[in-house]
Amino acid sequence: MKLQGQILPRSLCVLTSQSSSSFFRASGRSTMEENQAQVMILLLEELNRLTEEQFTSFKWQLGRRMRDIPAYKLERADRHETVDLMVQHHPHQAVVFTTDIFRAIARNDLAEHLTQQLADINMGDLR
Repeated sequence: MKLQGQILPRSLCVLTSQSSSSFFRASGRSTMEENQAQVMILLLEELNRLTEEQFTSFKWQLGRRMRDIPAYKLERADRHETVDLMVQHHPHQAVVFTTDIFRAIARNDLAEHLTQQLADINMGDLR
């Protein structure tokens, strides 16, 4: 499944920005789960904006900050798997780590864009 030209992880294939609310209501899932899914989509969209070299730098920085993610998993991870790893290991800090790393690799534009996207979906408290 694609969302604005981006391929989504298998775990999110049932979601789009317009269908996620109805999906979660129908499935009985909480708003927290819905918010987490939306955050995962935003993280993936921003990682897709990185060049391969920037993505490699991002993963190196991520490994230094999230030391509990096994290095071998991060080294082999594509963008989808990287989002999954961040959310699995640090569900409430994934956005903070991501924006900090974007700034560290001189992609302030992505840090600001992600922050704005979160504000647009009324989740500014996760910044």
